[in-house]
Amino acid sequence: MGAVTSSLDSEHTSTSPTMQAKSNLHLFEEIVGQEIPAHEGTTRADETLVRGTGIVLANRKKYWVDNENKNCFKILATDLSITWGDDTRYWKWEEESDAGTTIKVAKLLQVCWLDIFGYLEQWYLNPEVTYEVSFEVKLEKGASGWSEPVEVGVTSADGVPQKSSVYLPQVERGKWLQIKVGEVKSQPGRTGNVSVFLRKATPEWKKGLLIRGITITPKK
Repeated sequence: MGAVTSSLDSEHTSTSPTMQAKSNLHLFEEIVGQEIPAHEGTTRADETLVRGTGIVLANRKKYWVDNENKNCFKILATDLSITWGDDTRYWKWEEESDAGTTIKVAKLLQVCWLDIFGYLEQWYLNPEVTYEVSFEVKLEKGASGWSEPVEVGVTSADGVPQKSSVYLPQVERGKWLQIKVGEVKSQPGRTGNVSVFLRKATPEWKKGLLIRGITITPKK
């Protein structure tokens, strides 16, 4: 069964002129530049935020670094592929604060076919560092339809898959939790995506699950 651990919403400024020297953070300019194409130059204010509460990239990903300056990411719910996610009969989108920034979370109203998928460019991760991949979810107190385990999995850029099952009724309700999916280790020069999924298709109607996103952070 997949591991489930509690998440304490603690993942994680002054303004300065445009940076003259290249940042020592891994691929800092490339990440900010690719995720926000309209961004004109990288500022020290950006790097200050990345070292603190983090920055939201084009409403798709949250990017910050830990106390060892290693890249951390959250693939936000708005950047996930969620079956029926745009159908208001099945899903609702709500705004909330996430460690100092406002993001949208996906709230499941009712669905039989649960299928959620997301990915991150693996080269964004620091080379030779093992990362933990987790879904960040919350079960409401009135949630139902979770009598069977859900399947979670991650595939790294080298194509090696990891899969496990998680029994959601075992998790504490009304609290954001990290559901560990697996681990990946980025290699120098490796290109491709880290792909992550959570799914369950049964005749049983499921409701009361909130999705904040997928976190990819260095293993402690």
